[in-house]
Amino acid sequence: MNNKKSLSVITDGDKAMCKAIKRIFPDSCHRLCAWHIQRNAFTNVHVKDFTNHFSKCMFMEGTVEEFECAWNDMLEMFNLHGHKWVTDIYANRSRWAEAYLRGHFFAGMKNTQRCESMNAYLNRFLKTRLKLFEFVKHFDRALSCIRHEEAKAEFETHHSSAVLTTKLYALEKYAGTVFTRQSFLKFRDEMKNAELFFPVSTENHGGYRVHTLTKFRSPDKIWKVCYGNSDRSMKCTCMMFESVGFPCPHMIVVMKIEHLEEIPETCIMKRWSKLAKETVQVHHDNESQGDATNIIRYGALSSMCSRMSYFASQSEKLLKRLDVKYKDSLVKWKNFVKIQWKKVNEKI
Repeated sequence: MNNKKSLSVITDGDKAMCKAIKRIFPDSCHRLCAWHIQRNAFTNVHVKDFTNHFSKCMFMEGTVEEFECAWNDMLEMFNLHGHKWVTDIYANRSRWAEAYLRGHFFAGMKNTQRCESMNAYLNRFLKTRLKLFEFVKHFDRALSCIRHEEAKAEFETHHSSAVLTTKLYALEKYAGTVFTRQSFLKFRDEMKNAELFFPVSTENHGGYRVHTLTKFRSPDKIWKVCYGNSDRSMKCTCMMFESVGFPCPHMIVVMKIEHLEEIPETCIMKRWSKLAKETVQVHHDNESQGDATNIIRYGALSSMCSRMSYFASQSEKLLKRLDVKYKDSLVKWKNFVKIQWKKVNEKI
């Protein structure tokens, strides 16, 4: 792993894995899968509506103190003070309660669904009692499909423009040039959520300003965003950026207040940007490298052909023009390939 340790780990609570993670990754934040926790709550506590209230405590975005109050209220409501499973799961709350996990980076993941979905995907290609050479062949085909979809998504990110739908045209346009397509869509959702928040006060403290925000129809809740005048850095009390890696709606509101037309660099996590693969070095043998390169080329050409076919199908005139240009380009391309191939043979 290039001498890098895992920042965060999500498991289903297996005891052997917990011991191994504590020994091998002592500084990593270990989180328990939310789906497994909810299922265990439903299985172990046979009380009506308990699972719903338990889930609210698990996912609440408040502080630790607010979580403790909500938990005690739930125990009083269902009279579960002496319940063994409830007592045991509460003792381990730092691994599943959102209030305790705020600020630890999990990229928005709360369960092991990513791993489970990969298993389900591979099961479409693999069957029981496969011979070893058959397993390798089918597994390689599954990876080829994944690489093809990744190459297609990467091509669309770098060779297409995002559709702008908000009133913050400059800020949204800049986000489209920085983030990958999927990341841009998530950021745009946060831009829309920002409409629910508005500032109530601003305090100047030398080189930075503290903006206090509240939410429509929730005047009792407040969030504070610290904005640095020099480097335009931001830090919000919700800690969404530290947990997910995207600017929160509160930061976007402050961007509007400060009349920013670009997202500050301190609010852009490289893993969600178009430069995410800029410094990634993957070592392959020659054959594997050639296969991966071919897949990327094929994905790019397929996307271009799909767009070209769509526009050409809109009218008979465009179709005829494309047909003429295609035949002419095909002849030129064949001649070009012949010349290049001749040069290669001469060198050999």
